[in-house]
Amino acid sequence: MKRLAAAALALALVGCASGPIPGVQRGDDLFRPERPEANQVKVIVDNRNFSDARLFAVTVGKRVGLGVVGGKDSATFTIPWAYPDQLRIEIDLLSGPSCTTRSIEADPGDTLDLQIESAFNRTRDCG
Repeated sequence: MKRLAAAALALALVGCASGPIPGVQRGDDLFRPERPEANQVKVIVDNRNFSDARLFAVTVGKRVGLGVVGGKDSATFTIPWAYPDQLRIEIDLLSGPSCTTRSIEADPGDTLDLQIESAFNRTRDCG
């Protein structure tokens, strides 16, 4: 029995010393994402309305300001995002109405496109 345990230990040590993992540098943290953008969600906004729009990310129990995108302009915002969760975007036109998009399941690393229509009431997924 002791010989069997010693043989198993020797095989385990040989397996651990089999060499480097391809594509991994010595000292790399294997549990850290390779890209910083992997822990965020990117929101690309195309504002076709003449009014500036203030945007907020809305999750369960949290509302975080993203910023302002000018009228007839576009902007890209990033949200720190570590795990899959529901996300809604609140759109407040500075000269009038507002709406909040329907919920979408967002995963870390996702890129979302949001288009604010020139006729605001036609903005897709606003409720």
